[in-house]
Amino acid sequence: MQPSVQQAEQKWHDELYSTRKLRELVVPDNIRNRYLSPSRKPRFYLECLFKLVGDIKGKRVLVFGCGDDNTTILLALKGAEVWAFDISKEAILLQEQLAIANKVQDRIHLFVCAAEEFPFSPNSFDLIVGTAILHHIPDHLAQLPHQLAPALEKNGRALFVEPVILSPALGRLMALLPGHQDISPGERQLTSTDLSHFGKCFRVSPYYFCFLGRLDRFILKTPLEIAPTWQRMLVHSLHWTDSMILRFPILNRLAGVAVLELSPLRQ
Repeated sequence: MQPSVQQAEQKWHDELYSTRKLRELVVPDNIRNRYLSPSRKPRFYLECLFKLVGDIKGKRVLVFGCGDDNTTILLALKGAEVWAFDISKEAILLQEQLAIANKVQDRIHLFVCAAEEFPFSPNSFDLIVGTAILHHIPDHLAQLPHQLAPALEKNGRALFVEPVILSPALGRLMALLPGHQDISPGERQLTSTDLSHFGKCFRVSPYYFCFLGRLDRFILKTPLEIAPTWQRMLVHSLHWTDSMILRFPILNRLAGVAVLELSPLRQ
């Protein structure tokens, strides 16, 4: 990423997170239960992520671009020793509050860092996790696999959840629909070409979500766990339908989100 774009990303995210108010610092029981004990056949991408995380008690985990969500806290609640960074100092301040409120501050190590810098030595982590971060650094994806793979221990893995547009025709159609308002200067949905970079250093196992699930944002005005019953039923039906459609490889290109499980190709 060009320095000017990186600086713009940092400024944009600092402004975003400085205006955010965390409604509830303590992660609610329904969120903990959903992700700490995920469904055997997850229909939502974050459930899939945490199912793939598995047992990490005592493991060293890096959260790659932590933002202000609960992923860092949930990983620590699973018993991991967690390092987390973000380009935004405001995000780190929010994570510090979350860590203290959830009594996991002794297992979480936070610092400000740009994703492109990645200042970690070889064999530092058992697991690297990122949620909606890679699409903010699309111009760095050709180099990133060569940084990630050495940082993992033997038998380590990386897990990423990213918005994707794998069909150009679908992309043109989606451009006609109302878009998200919060778009940072450097972000864009990832393409098949972007994802192909990881094949240089990793065995890539993708899991696809959100064809019809893209409609969630038009239905939900609150988190799914506290939404009205009719909204929850409708969203669950959309994601169940997606699970039926996207199980066929020929239809994977319709997905809007990919969960990537990356296992290093050791020489």
